[in-house]
Amino acid sequence: MLFIDFSSAFNTIIPQQLICKLDKLGLSTSPLQLAAGFPQPKASSGASIHLVKFADDTTLVGLITKGDETHYRKEVQLLTRWCKDNNLLLNVSKTKEIVVSFQRGHTQHHPLTIDSAAVERVSSTKFLGVHISDDLSWTTNTASLAKKAQQRLYFLRKLKQGKCSTTHHDHILQRNH
Repeated sequence: MLFIDFSSAFNTIIPQQLICKLDKLGLSTSPLQLAAGFPQPKASSGASIHLVKFADDTTLVGLITKGDETHYRKEVQLLTRWCKDNNLLLNVSKTKEIVVSFQRGHTQHHPLTIDSAAVERVSSTKFLGVHISDDLSWTTNTASLAKKAQQRLYFLRKLKQGKCSTTHHDHILQRNH
């Protein structure tokens, strides 16, 4: 899985280019006034490659069968080319890759490079607020949620111990703004 980071995705789109693409799709663009937008790429290699897209969060998921990474790496190249053609800047230093393997004895996969820069391979990353790990377990995500809950409960206990009323608390917040 390749978790792609775009640099200023919503600020780099050329509006006229987007309008031309919409026009080619047969959509009426006459009343359209755009300051910026974000067209989404499409995967081209079939069922073994999928793009998961939400706003500017894009993930390329590729199935590697019998150690053959050809389709996955080709799709990364096509995506890189598409981004260049559409004025989107890939932030390779923030792009992350996770390899999920259930085989005994992990197969070594060559490092992935984009524009001569190595993509960092990680054991887990956060995607749309959920921690995804290379073993596809919920352990990392659950631990993160528990930590957040403990932090919030700590502050609620402190407020209760200080017998801080809602009115008093609101007054302090207003004074600090």
